[in-house]
Amino acid sequence: MPSGSPAPYFSSPGAALAGFGFGAVFQGALRAVVDSVPARDRGGTLASYYVLSYLAMSLPAIGAGALTAGFGLRAATLACAGGVAVLAAVAVATLTAPLRSRRRTPSPDAPSRPATSNHASTSPDTPTPDVSVLTTRNR
Repeated sequence: MPSGSPAPYFSSPGAALAGFGFGAVFQGALRAVVDSVPARDRGGTLASYYVLSYLAMSLPAIGAGALTAGFGLRAATLACAGGVAVLAAVAVATLTAPLRSRRRTPSPDAPSRPATSNHASTSPDTPTPDVSVLTTRNR
């Protein structure tokens, strides 16, 4: 730190934004996990969540320290940045895979022909769509 004081670092808008974002994500993930677990299992679930969270935060820091000691700060920084980039790419691919598969494969509920078609099904295995729901009117 050029000034020798940590005050400018901790009072920067970037630090505040990072702290707010981390807190919001941590609370949201915790709430999602706790809400999906029965009340009798919440204690064990919370303990597991905190252990995994602290491991996920501490192991990269320990690894970066070991890389710095062995290979220098520049190499450790590049390795960590590369690792984060690879993990981000895997996360994006994983999260967008269901969206891509939905675009390629039609829904099993979607009829192969328009609902107003009067044609019979060409295959005995393919059922004719029920269009009675579309033609009935509320009275």
